[in-house]
Amino acid sequence: FRGFSETEKDIELFDELLALLHQHAGVFPPFEAKGLYLQSINYCARKIHSGRKEFVRKVFELYKSILTKNLILSEGYISPWTYMNIVTIGVRCNELEWTENFIEEYKDQLHPNFTENAYNYNLAYLHFNQQKYEEAIAELHQVTLNDVYYSCESRALLLRIYYVRGEIDSLYSLIESFRMYLGRGKLITDKKKMIYQNFIKFIKRLSKLIAGDNEG
Repeated sequence: FRGFSETEKDIELFDELLALLHQHAGVFPPFEAKGLYLQSINYCARKIHSGRKEFVRKVFELYKSILTKNLILSEGYISPWTYMNIVTIGVRCNELEWTENFIEEYKDQLHPNFTENAYNYNLAYLHFNQQKYEEAIAELHQVTLNDVYYSCESRALLLRIYYVRGEIDSLYSLIESFRMYLGRGKLITDKKKMIYQNFIKFIKRLSKLIAGDNEG
């Protein structure tokens, strides 16, 4: 590895590890193989957060391998967060048809407590990225808002839809109701509230450009 920076060494070794893992995962007990894949995904996630966008595709391929090797389930179910992560990474890789097939195929593998919200929200997210905005709105209307996480995420996605469609009145109305919801939300952590509040400020500023109002 002479001549490589430390980061380049890390990535070179990681790619070698991935090749070995894909080739020999079957020699490990399933829980150990799954652990190795998840550690690899976490490594990629750190790289993505540091700005290395090429690791998005690596995560996608890792998730595909976990699915192919039937390592995705835990206690008979797929985690709703893993389900969402796979949808998100599939969309980021522009693998929209694959992602839609995944959403449908693994819907029944979700725990019954999460099935409808996870399915409807993720399908709405996919439809948004397919520019099928009416379908996305219809799916969001199926999300029950008794779950704080899906309630916030659904509102945030609906704001994005109103913004790209230029529906300024609807956007401003939702901004105000979302702010009130965050203010009353005792189950929402302060960190999450700050993230959503910053998102609201950002999208409101962008919306003023559409409306031809550059003030504020």
